[in-house]
Amino acid sequence: MKLKLWLTQSNIKRADFAAEIGTTTTAIGRYLNGDRKPTAEVFTSIFRVTGGKVTPNDFYELTEK
Repeated sequence: MKLKLWLTQSNIKRADFAAEIGTTTTAIGRYLNGDRKPTAEVFTSIFRVTGGKVTPNDFYELTEK
């Protein structure tokens, strides 16, 4: 699940989510726009806070061959 969809479905504001995972609202906007990828530490927080619904694959769109 993409982070943007999770935020919308969970009715969570970017600022609140940013504070919960220890980053900035600007960084969240960049993640959502694809301008920036979260660090491993931020990925871990995103995964934890979203209950595992948003994964690294949702940012990198990895596929199996």
